[in-house]
Amino acid sequence: MSRPGKMRLVYEKGSPLEFYAVNGYLIYHDKEAKEVSYFELSQTPVELILQKELKFDHPAFIVTDVKDELDEYYVTAHKKEAPELGSLTIVIDKDSMQLKQWEVLDMQGVKSTVSLFNTKVNIPVDKTLFMFQNPYQKEK
Repeated sequence: MSRPGKMRLVYEKGSPLEFYAVNGYLIYHDKEAKEVSYFELSQTPVELILQKELKFDHPAFIVTDVKDELDEYYVTAHKKEAPELGSLTIVIDKDSMQLKQWEVLDMQGVKSTVSLFNTKVNIPVDKTLFMFQNPYQKEK
């Protein structure tokens, strides 16, 4: 992840799915089905965690639930004007106040969870990691 607006999720083993966020889009790539879908980042709950700083007063979002459990905070939010697009639950470590995990509940009710381990912050990230070339699009 590189804020603002860039993310790449590529699973190590077993999953054919990849997710990219770049140039204002969330890109969903299913290698097994050979399909690529593009969504405007502003039309997804993921926009909240990809803003420059993680803030819960983002004007496009409304916080719907906050839980304080053991050593973590759980904050759930959705798009203020479009709750049907799904919700995002962010898990924050109480001691470090760092993002540990997020769960996206999409408009079909499917929950996707991303957990972060061995997180390094404020380090340079190669911008080419976020580039996505659609392998199924024929060149003109």
